[in-house]
Amino acid sequence: MIRSLIYPLLAVAMLLSSLSMSAQNIALGKNAFSSSDEWAGNNPYLAVDGRGSSNANGTGGCNGECSRWSSGFNDDQWIYIDLAAQYQLSEVRIYWENASGRNFLVQVSNDASNWTTVHTVTNNTIYVNNFNMTGHTARYVRMFGQTRNTGYGFSIWEMEVYGTRVMSLSSNIALNAPAVASSTQHGGTGAANAVDGNGSGSQVNYYGGCTGTCTQWSSNGADDNWVYVDMGSIVTLTEVVLFWEGHNYPRSFQIQVSNDASNWTTVAALNNNYGTVNTMNVYGSSGRYVRMLGLQRNSGHYALYEMQVYNFTGILPVTFKDFTVKASGIHHELNWKVFMDGNTVFEIEKSSDARNFTTIGKVEGNGSALEQAYRFISKFPSGKTYYRLRYTEQGKAPAYSAVVSIGQEEKAALQVYPNPVTGGSFQVNLGHSTNGKVDIAIFNNAGVLVQKEHQTLNGAGSITIQKRTALVPGVYNLQILENGNLRHTRLLIAR
Repeated sequence: MIRSLIYPLLAVAMLLSSLSMSAQNIALGKNAFSSSDEWAGNNPYLAVDGRGSSNANGTGGCNGECSRWSSGFNDDQWIYIDLAAQYQLSEVRIYWENASGRNFLVQVSNDASNWTTVHTVTNNTIYVNNFNMTGHTARYVRMFGQTRNTGYGFSIWEMEVYGTRVMSLSSNIALNAPAVASSTQHGGTGAANAVDGNGSGSQVNYYGGCTGTCTQWSSNGADDNWVYVDMGSIVTLTEVVLFWEGHNYPRSFQIQVSNDASNWTTVAALNNNYGTVNTMNVYGSSGRYVRMLGLQRNSGHYALYEMQVYNFTGILPVTFKDFTVKASGIHHELNWKVFMDGNTVFEIEKSSDARNFTTIGKVEGNGSALEQAYRFISKFPSGKTYYRLRYTEQGKAPAYSAVVSIGQEEKAALQVYPNPVTGGSFQVNLGHSTNGKVDIAIFNNAGVLVQKEHQTLNGAGSITIQKRTALVPGVYNLQILENGNLRHTRLLIAR
């Protein structure tokens, strides 16, 4: 019986182990940025070049060839990785050198500006940290060091990130496409070598070396050199990936697009580059021609193993940047920002208890991969109100935004005297005394505003309203906005 249980458990353990070992480190070779560097030989790219984790010994040292990023000798330093796309994250691993972090944060972001803290670490004494990132989708991952363990800076052999890409890539559409360069080092280093497939993926490592049969485009010894590829037609792009040879990468460069190979638009740029692999995010850009424009060399010339170009392959996933609601006069104004909305239709849902939602309107998306802003006005809200956005992407089940809320729980009901109203005025009892401005609005059954006014109360508990000629006999919606609390009641105007 025991043996029959052990074998299945061993099989599961071996399967999980093999899955873990085969998982791809999505930070490998990506662009990395830091608050400071001890010196140029400890730049942030060295924390994602793949030479640290396999040789780090787990006690702060290295048993073999290692490279590392280290900050200036101060607290409050950071390093972040641009994954160049949205990923559903699963794990982050940090391999520390002896100068490790004592107190630090693991954070994620979609814009490299607004950061969400996923893990807070205090009194850290180990040199390999594993963090579960399940449930978080992001493009950027950051280690924010608050307090050091030594008098040196924060020093990381390797920072690894694991996860699943939200949107799959197309095949490399630049492969064997026509290419043109501003110059060549010699006859064997023409532009076609940068798109022939011999110099990327498994053929090169992440510190500029070739492990297979590699070809390259290399320029003359000037800064301002370029190479471009002709896609044959206008395409909408996602990424451009560059594989550089040795130290012959640009310290600064731009990715540009054009429809005529004459007028160029810059869609991505990188300064202070130390990477031999650059993955450049160009979501939503379009053009027939894609160009790498070198602005400053790191060494004698530019030498590019391969230039890969990728485009969209289907419906883009919706990614929310924010979703807010605010009082706008007597209404609620909903605002949200998304990018990659793929012609999505947003259904606005409303609830008074955050459980039972009713659809109150729709807004059609613009179908752009760039950031888009949307707005919706909710009429006749009252008391505590909850909103969410429902949307459906092609081939997927409906999804929902976060729930946002506004207002306070509704106080005692408004009392109108007389109701029905028979004379030229009527009184509204608020149920409590109040100070300050009170906004009054009356809508007919069609939702049209027919009377609006403001009154300032000083300790009073009721207000008197003069009936205007627009209030013909019928049924109306009376709304009172007081100290941010919106209440309403039915108002009857008699013949």
